[in-house]
Amino acid sequence: MSELFDHDPSIPHSAESKKLLEFDIGHATEAKIDGQPNQDTLLMKPRDGLYGVFDGVGGYGGGDQASQRAAELVSAAYRNRTHNLSPDIYLESEFLASLLDDVSRQITIDMAEKGLDQAGTAAAVVKMLELPHDETIAAIATIGDCRVYVYDQYGRLKFQ
Repeated sequence: MSELFDHDPSIPHSAESKKLLEFDIGHATEAKIDGQPNQDTLLMKPRDGLYGVFDGVGGYGGGDQASQRAAELVSAAYRNRTHNLSPDIYLESEFLASLLDDVSRQITIDMAEKGLDQAGTAAAVVKMLELPHDETIAAIATIGDCRVYVYDQYGRLKFQ
Protein backbone atom coordinates (compact mmCIF):
# COMPACT_ATOMS: atom_id res chain seq x y z
CA MET A 1 0.00 0.00 0.00
CA SER A 2 1.26 3.45 -0.88
CA GLU A 3 0.58 6.57 1.09
CA LEU A 4 0.54 10.19 0.02
CA PHE A 5 0.50 11.87 3.42
CA ASP A 6 0.98 15.47 4.38
CA HIS A 7 0.79 14.72 8.05
CA ASP A 8 2.10 16.80 10.89
CA PRO A 9 2.48 14.44 13.89
CA SER A 10 1.05 17.15 16.13
CA ILE A 11 -2.24 17.11 14.13
CA PRO A 12 -4.23 13.95 14.87
CA HIS A 13 -6.20 12.24 12.10
CA SER A 14 -9.24 13.32 14.07
CA ALA A 15 -9.84 16.99 13.43
CA GLU A 16 -12.20 19.71 14.49
CA SER A 17 -12.95 22.73 12.37
CA LYS A 18 -14.36 25.88 13.94
CA LYS A 19 -16.16 23.81 16.60
CA LEU A 20 -19.08 23.33 14.18
CA LEU A 21 -18.06 20.12 12.48
CA GLU A 22 -16.10 17.33 14.05
CA PHE A 23 -14.89 14.49 11.94
CA ASP A 24 -12.75 11.40 12.18
CA ILE A 25 -11.01 9.96 9.18
CA GLY A 26 -10.50 6.23 9.16
CA HIS A 27 -9.17 3.88 6.55
CA ALA A 28 -8.72 0.19 6.06
CA THR A 29 -7.31 -1.57 3.05
CA GLU A 30 -6.17 -5.10 2.34
CA ALA A 31 -5.15 -7.16 -0.64
CA LYS A 32 -8.04 -9.11 -2.15
CA ILE A 33 -5.94 -12.25 -2.45
CA ASP A 34 -3.75 -13.45 0.42
CA GLY A 35 -0.09 -13.08 -0.36
CA GLN A 36 -0.65 -10.54 -3.14
CA PRO A 37 0.59 -6.96 -2.71
CA ASN A 38 -1.96 -4.35 -1.73
CA GLN A 39 -2.57 -2.02 -4.69
CA ASP A 40 -4.28 0.77 -2.73
CA THR A 41 -3.02 4.30 -2.16
CA LEU A 42 -4.20 6.61 0.61
CA LEU A 43 -4.29 10.40 0.25
CA MET A 44 -4.35 12.23 3.59
CA LYS A 45 -3.80 16.00 3.51
CA PRO A 46 -5.44 17.32 6.70
CA ARG A 47 -4.07 20.85 6.26
CA ASP A 48 -5.85 21.03 2.90
CA GLY A 49 -8.94 19.11 4.01
CA LEU A 50 -8.27 16.57 1.25
CA TYR A 51 -8.67 12.83 1.81
CA GLY A 52 -8.92 9.89 -0.54
CA VAL A 53 -8.52 6.20 -1.09
CA PHE A 54 -7.52 4.87 -4.50
CA ASP A 55 -8.16 1.18 -5.03
CA GLY A 56 -5.76 -0.19 -7.61
CA VAL A 57 -7.39 -2.45 -10.19
CA GLY A 58 -5.43 -4.79 -12.37
CA GLY A 59 -4.89 -8.31 -11.20
CA TYR A 60 -2.42 -8.60 -14.07
CA GLY A 61 -0.25 -5.88 -12.55
CA GLY A 62 -0.08 -2.13 -12.50
CA GLY A 63 -2.95 -1.42 -10.12
CA ASP A 64 -0.50 -0.09 -7.56
CA GLN A 65 0.99 2.29 -10.15
CA ALA A 66 -2.47 3.42 -11.28
CA SER A 67 -3.66 4.14 -7.74
CA GLN A 68 -0.43 6.00 -6.85
CA ARG A 69 -0.60 8.10 -10.02
CA ALA A 70 -4.29 8.94 -9.45
CA ALA A 71 -3.58 10.12 -5.90
CA GLU A 72 -0.72 12.27 -7.18
CA LEU A 73 -2.93 13.83 -9.89
CA VAL A 74 -5.72 14.69 -7.43
CA SER A 75 -3.26 16.11 -4.93
CA ALA A 76 -1.56 18.22 -7.63
CA ALA A 77 -4.89 19.52 -8.94
CA TYR A 78 -5.81 20.82 -5.49
CA ARG A 79 -2.32 22.11 -4.79
CA ASN A 80 -2.59 24.19 -7.98
CA ARG A 81 -6.15 25.27 -7.16
CA THR A 82 -5.89 26.35 -3.51
CA HIS A 83 -6.19 30.02 -4.42
CA ASN A 84 -9.38 29.41 -6.39
CA LEU A 85 -11.54 27.17 -4.19
CA SER A 86 -15.24 27.75 -4.43
CA PRO A 87 -17.23 28.33 -1.25
CA ASP A 88 -20.20 26.93 -3.21
CA ILE A 89 -20.64 23.22 -2.41
CA TYR A 90 -22.31 22.54 -5.75
CA LEU A 91 -19.47 24.09 -7.75
CA GLU A 92 -16.87 22.34 -5.64
CA SER A 93 -18.65 18.99 -5.95
CA GLU A 94 -18.85 19.50 -9.70
CA PHE A 95 -15.13 20.31 -9.84
CA LEU A 96 -14.25 17.21 -7.82
CA ALA A 97 -16.43 14.88 -9.92
CA SER A 98 -14.98 16.34 -13.12
CA LEU A 99 -11.47 16.00 -11.72
CA LEU A 100 -11.98 12.30 -10.98
CA ASP A 101 -13.32 11.75 -14.51
CA ASP A 102 -10.24 13.50 -15.93
CA VAL A 103 -7.92 11.51 -13.66
CA SER A 104 -9.57 8.25 -14.72
CA ARG A 105 -9.03 9.09 -18.39
CA GLN A 106 -5.41 10.08 -17.72
CA ILE A 107 -4.75 6.85 -15.84
CA THR A 108 -6.08 4.83 -18.79
CA ILE A 109 -3.64 6.67 -21.09
CA ASP A 110 -0.68 6.44 -18.70
CA MET A 111 -1.14 2.73 -18.01
CA ALA A 112 -1.62 1.89 -21.72
CA GLU A 113 1.66 3.66 -22.48
CA LYS A 114 3.33 1.33 -19.96
CA GLY A 115 1.71 -1.74 -21.51
CA LEU A 116 -0.57 -2.16 -18.48
CA ASP A 117 -3.91 -2.06 -20.29
CA GLN A 118 -5.75 -3.87 -17.47
CA ALA A 119 -4.57 -1.47 -14.75
CA GLY A 120 -6.79 1.23 -13.36
CA THR A 121 -8.15 2.58 -10.10
CA ALA A 122 -11.39 3.15 -8.28
CA ALA A 123 -11.43 6.12 -5.92
CA ALA A 124 -13.29 7.97 -3.20
CA VAL A 125 -12.21 11.55 -2.47
CA VAL A 126 -13.45 14.02 0.15
CA LYS A 127 -12.67 17.74 0.15
CA MET A 128 -13.61 19.61 3.32
CA LEU A 129 -14.71 23.20 2.63
CA GLU A 130 -14.86 26.12 4.99
CA LEU A 131 -17.79 28.32 4.11
CA PRO A 132 -18.74 31.81 5.26
CA HIS A 133 -20.10 32.04 8.80
CA ASP A 134 -17.64 29.41 10.08
CA GLU A 135 -19.42 26.47 8.48
CA THR A 136 -17.58 23.41 7.19
CA ILE A 137 -19.03 20.92 4.70
CA ALA A 138 -17.69 18.12 2.53
CA ALA A 139 -17.64 17.68 -1.23
CA ILE A 140 -17.52 13.95 -2.03
CA ALA A 141 -16.88 12.16 -5.32
CA THR A 142 -16.27 8.53 -6.21
CA ILE A 143 -15.38 6.44 -9.23
CA GLY A 144 -15.74 2.69 -9.32
CA ASP A 145 -16.66 0.77 -6.20
CA CYS A 146 -14.97 2.90 -3.53
CA ARG A 147 -17.34 4.43 -0.98
CA VAL A 148 -17.53 7.16 1.60
CA TYR A 149 -19.72 6.63 4.66
CA VAL A 150 -20.96 9.60 6.69
CA TYR A 151 -22.44 9.06 10.15
CA ASP A 152 -24.06 11.54 12.49
CA GLN A 153 -22.93 12.05 16.09
CA TYR A 154 -25.17 9.17 17.19
CA GLY A 155 -23.60 6.67 14.80
CA ARG A 156 -26.49 6.66 12.33
CA LEU A 157 -25.56 6.33 8.68
CA LYS A 158 -26.38 9.60 6.90
CA PHE A 159 -24.70 9.10 3.54
CA GLN A 160 -23.22 6.24 1.59
